[in-house]
Amino acid sequence: MSEQSGQNRTEKATPRRREQARKEGNVAYSSDLTSAAGLVALALLVDLGGGRWARTLGEGVSAAIAGSAISEWSMTHTVGVSRWIGMHVLLAAGIAAFAVLGLTMMTGGLQSGFRFTMQPLQINFSKLSVSRGWGRIFSAESVVRTLWTLCKLTLVTIVAGWAAHRESLVLQRSFRHGLGYNVAYGAEILSGMLWSAAAAMLAIGLADVAWQRYRHEQRLKMTREELKREQKEDSGDPQLKARQRRMQREVAKRKGLKDVASATVVVTNPTHFAVALKYDKSVSAAPIVVAKGTDALARLIIRLAKQADVPVLERKPLARALYKFVEIGKEIPSEFYQAVAEILAFLYRQKRAG
Repeated sequence: MSEQSGQNRTEKATPRRREQARKEGNVAYSSDLTSAAGLVALALLVDLGGGRWARTLGEGVSAAIAGSAISEWSMTHTVGVSRWIGMHVLLAAGIAAFAVLGLTMMTGGLQSGFRFTMQPLQINFSKLSVSRGWGRIFSAESVVRTLWTLCKLTLVTIVAGWAAHRESLVLQRSFRHGLGYNVAYGAEILSGMLWSAAAAMLAIGLADVAWQRYRHEQRLKMTREELKREQKEDSGDPQLKARQRRMQREVAKRKGLKDVASATVVVTNPTHFAVALKYDKSVSAAPIVVAKGTDALARLIIRLAKQADVPVLERKPLARALYKFVEIGKEIPSEFYQAVAEILAFLYRQKRAG
């Protein structure tokens, strides 16, 4: 992408530029929305099974403690209970990590279009400059980004803390119940906190998506020079294409010289234009132009025709019209039938008379 000033970028991005940006991994992506998806996944897990899991864990610990007299408690009991708790915690953490990772990857894929590219991971030595690195760290954009991150964290913390405070008095009164009940109720409070934090983060994420898309569109905008250059690359240089077409026509004309000897007649104007026609009713319904040329090429066609005893007739308007409107290897159009038929009839009469 060009690093020109954004003030000159007035043209909308073309499909080619958008596709190139996608290949480079340059897409409108909101990490806040991905974080919100992770919080939603975690809150959903805690809401669906956190209470039962916490109650089972609390009741298991209570049963282990109640089943052993304090005087009989030993290191073996400690290790056993710790191992049991650890297994349950690791299992719950694994399930939570799997769910969070899956939903965040899906959210990221929906934003980026599920396209995998290694280009952003390639080493760019221009970005390894120490001076540029420090410049990015202490730039105004970096400071604004840091302050914005702190604001988001503060907002999410306040929302989650407010959700926890609503249940704090109930939690204090619930201590008269067993450990299993209290741990399960703590999971419910955690679920409320997570849902509140996820809602706040989701609102931030949706706002950030709109902002990232706006910034992305601004970054993709093109200057008039870039747009003209891309259009020229897509369509090709018109002057070069015209020159190529002229060369192709000249090559086709010269290739047709070998067919002059088998032509039926050559019509001329008289030396500036020459068109060789061949008529074989068993091959085509109308005469075919087998060679044509102007000036030096026309004179060469006439010379080759005379060497092969092919009739050469001066028909100025017809020669010019055939040269202009009929390509080599093509049948003459119907509007030329009458004029060419008269020539063929004339040649036939000459042949019979000879």
